[in-house]
Amino acid sequence: MVSKSRYSVSFTLSVFEKTEAGKLIKEREINEYIKPYGSLILIKKTGITILAAAALTNLIMLFGLIFIAPNDPGFMERARYFSVTILVLVAIVFSLLFIYDFLMKKNMRKNNVSETCDDKLKMKIKINRLYIEQIMDIGSSKCLWNVIKKVYRKNGYIFIQREDNRCIVIPERVCESEAEIEKLYGFVKEQISKNNLEDNAF
Repeated sequence: MVSKSRYSVSFTLSVFEKTEAGKLIKEREINEYIKPYGSLILIKKTGITILAAAALTNLIMLFGLIFIAPNDPGFMERARYFSVTILVLVAIVFSLLFIYDFLMKKNMRKNNVSETCDDKLKMKIKINRLYIEQIMDIGSSKCLWNVIKKVYRKNGYIFIQREDNRCIVIPERVCESEAEIEKLYGFVKEQISKNNLEDNAF
């Protein structure tokens, strides 16, 4: 894995790890649709749709109170019925969002080990003095040091942040020891510093 001028690590990030790492990135840019969790998003979408319907109904009632109530004695009774309906809808929304969050967390923890061992999703990251390369089955991409903004460690991950705020995330579990983590982190930090000095020289 380690040499003085190049590093190579291979790993698979589980959905749980992606979610945990995503929470640690302050400037997020990518929203992923991840199988098999996509079906659970329907619960969230349903909740949001119901909430929107409740808000629209509430708006209609507000206009009714202003323009219709003075001329329609039965309107207040109907408004009372709609108010109860809205409260029920809001309760359903919060229940759906709670169920969504609970099921997502449960499934992520359940699948965490199997997903980190999935060779189909394995990523290889090569780091040298010229660039960082990410390699997967679907293709590869290279990132030159002049577009890397900073690197930091947090909660078991190394984040290499680009200028567009996208991050290359490396789980520290791929390193055999704390000393290896420090070497990798130090190497990346050194390349960023060198590139910044070169940019300032021009």
